[in-house]
Amino acid sequence: MNDHSALLPVQGDPAAIRLRRYRNTMTVSGMGTIAFGIWSIIKTMMYFLFDPADIQKLFADTGAEQWKVFSIIIVFFLLAVDLSLRCFVGLSAAAEGKGKKRGNLYVIVAMFMTLFSIFSMVSSFIPSTYFFSMTDRIITIIVEFTSLMAMLELIISAIIVKRQTRTKQPDYRKGLR
Repeated sequence: MNDHSALLPVQGDPAAIRLRRYRNTMTVSGMGTIAFGIWSIIKTMMYFLFDPADIQKLFADTGAEQWKVFSIIIVFFLLAVDLSLRCFVGLSAAAEGKGKKRGNLYVIVAMFMTLFSIFSMVSSFIPSTYFFSMTDRIITIIVEFTSLMAMLELIISAIIVKRQTRTKQPDYRKGLR
């Protein structure tokens, strides 16, 4: 038996099957969200390790050496924030997908991350001297689009699961009936 069996009314019920599918989608999308965050860090580290000429070109506009170091620290700080947010969203979605109750904050954060992802994809189409090659640009767009789809699936599934599992709380102002 899976983790959701106690939450489902009847195993063969179409609504229960649909709920189980959405919960599974939340779990898989949550783990995918974390994987894309880890991939962002790995990709950035690979740029720094294997293509230092392009990285130096990227930071050439910053001027003095301390600004280059500061810029690199900012890049890795932003990557750490991104990974932290992705872990929060991904782990919360996976937990709720397994039947644990979670609040709405992770869905709101996921929505903001989705908007940022859309902005990032649109900005990839703007000509820039900071993209290393056309291949890098295409790969970035494909990976960003895949990440965006996983995040949208997570948000849609979370909203549907929250609606279907919402229970009516008694209104204590009117008294117990």
